Amino acid sequence: MQNRWTVVYYHNRRGEELARNEIKAFGPEVYAKILTVIGLLKDYGLNIPSRFVKHVEDKIWEIKVDRYRVLYFAFRNRRFVVLRTFIKKTDKTPRREITIAWNRLQDYSEWSEETTDEEN
Repeated sequence: MQNRWTVVYYHNRRGEELARNEIKAFGPEVYAKILTVIGLLKDYGLNIPSRFVKHVEDKIWEIKVDRYRVLYFAFRNRRFVVLRTFIKKTDKTPRREITIAWNRLQDYSEWSEETTDEEN
């Protein structure tokens, strides 16, 4: 499919795969569910059904999978960047989680041309 998007997972400058490791920490069943919804991002891009996503603020969006949330943003060249994954315990997305995602977004944007780890 030519119009597919690419999804990359935030990693820091030392190469630590923070975003992917956060997802894996929830166990294989949750990991598989989250990857299924991330697959919808690849297929539908910005037109993903609203029951799966919610705008958080500015460039940051949230994928909803049961009680788990994945914060991400759309980047140039049809690329989504997964920034942060956590368990949502309240109705509102915690400011701490948004701050972590925002810091990662800024860091990724600074050195994004070096990023080549693509999810297959």
